[in-house]
Amino acid sequence: MSEFNLRDKMPKTAAIVDAMREEYGVDYTNTMILRAMNGEKGFFFACENGHTLGTDYDEDERRDPLEVLKK
Repeated sequence: MSEFNLRDKMPKTAAIVDAMREEYGVDYTNTMILRAMNGEKGFFFACENGHTLGTDYDEDERRDPLEVLKK
């Protein structure tokens, strides 16, 4: 069975996540992604090449990452 590598399947998303980690820090970025992967809306969602990561949300549910970081 072949291993599913999200970086290979979603290279643009991987680049965005890398930039987020550089700007906001690894721990913070990973926390936001994990919250989204656990079903919390408004923290992270990406769709690329038919694959998704995170939890989709409505525009009015989007959170400012800097405001979340302050809490």
